[in-house]
Amino acid sequence: IELTAGKSEWTDSIRKQTVEMSELIKHLLFLSKMEEKYELVMEELNFSQITEEVAGRILPIAVSRNKQFDTDIEADIVIKGDRSGMEHLVSVLTENAVKYCLDGGVISVKLYKTGKTVHLEVRNTGEPLDEKMIPRLFDRFYRPDESRTREKGGHGIGLSIAKAIVTAHKGKIGAHNEKDNVVAFTVEL
Repeated sequence: IELTAGKSEWTDSIRKQTVEMSELIKHLLFLSKMEEKYELVMEELNFSQITEEVAGRILPIAVSRNKQFDTDIEADIVIKGDRSGMEHLVSVLTENAVKYCLDGGVISVKLYKTGKTVHLEVRNTGEPLDEKMIPRLFDRFYRPDESRTREKGGHGIGLSIAKAIVTAHKGKIGAHNEKDNVVAFTVEL
């Protein structure tokens, strides 16, 4: 279209919508694979290193949006897992934290081990979650506040992907409110 009619606000809009639709399809395919018991490639992974790498990619985005980004990642935590899934899990949780963090707020990523259990915690200062809605946060396409979601973008699929990844790794994922307007997402593997 641009070759014949030139660049316009319409072609920019089409390009943006195409990118968004492509991302949605990619996420739906990933979720479908996870739910169909897709053959995960389970291997020994340095989950500390994966978490640091993903957090390192998200840090500049947080800083550019006037948010503080802190990490507390215990070194050399090794798990048996699917690399792509683990990267995707950390990415979904940290991107959501950036997206819903208040302006000037704080995002924190903590990874540690107690006994045989590995804990990943991602927190951000933000609007507290409606307690009645917390169980539905991990449902596919669920978005608790349509008007807020329209502002922030997204399709309500990221947390369902995170849950599918955690479930495939026989772990637990949850969310809760903490004091001082802190929202926390926790994973146990």
